[in-house]
Order: sequence, then structure tokens, then C-alpha cells
Amino acid sequence: EIEESCTLTPKGGKLDKLPHDLLAFIISFVTNDLREVLRLAMLSKKIYKEHFNCTSGVWKPLCIQSWKVTEQHLTQWPKMSSWKSLYATLQHWVPREGFYVLLDAYPWGILFLMRILDGNFVCDVVRYNEEK
Repeated sequence: EIEESCTLTPKGGKLDKLPHDLLAFIISFVTNDLREVLRLAMLSKKIYKEHFNCTSGVWKPLCIQSWKVTEQHLTQWPKMSSWKSLYATLQHWVPREGFYVLLDAYPWGILFLMRILDGNFVCDVVRYNEEK
């Protein structure tokens, strides 16, 4: 059976009493994997109910802490039905952001920049264009 609360300190501090932002900050050091985050949430019914249901406030700080963005970058991310859904989407797409090179393209290769922009995952292509 799951306990009602989880002891944080020997003096009786409760993990379920932490603010959402602080809990997200701590979890961001442990894992970014959604399955692992949900396993941590199962420490107790009370922690899950207060911090990890789809409408709770912990998912937004988790998105910000785990993917290291500012409030301004939130406008670039896709609009999702919940912060939990956004977290799952970002877990899949954020690691794919960055520069990629296709060296076999004639004559110098092609450079790709993959990123999230205006809620879409976009790819910019940079290639050598010989002037004629």
C-alpha cells in the first residue's frame, strides 16, 4: 500500500508540501524521462494527486527546468491540451534540435538546422550555391 506522504527529513518535513517550482527543480536533476518522472510521482497518492495530475502546476515548471528555457521560449513551443502532454512532446523532439550535416551532397554538403519554431518542428537548409 502507498503511504499518504513521504518523509523528506528526519524531523518530519513532507515532500508533498514542497511548492511545485521547487519539486520540479529537484526532479530536473534526477531525470528528464517522463516514465521516470511518473515513477517518482508514485511515491505517494498525495504527491501524485497534488503535484502530478494533468492539471497540476508541477508540469509547467518541469518543462521549464528540464528543457532549460525562459518564459519567452514558451511562445515558440507547440500548444498542447496540458503541460503534461507538452512535456511528453518535448521529451521526444528537443533532443533532435540542433545542426546536422549531410556530407555526401555535392559539392560541399548540406547543413540542416532543426528546431522548434512557432509551435512546429522546422528544418532550415543551408547549402553551397555556386554563382554563375
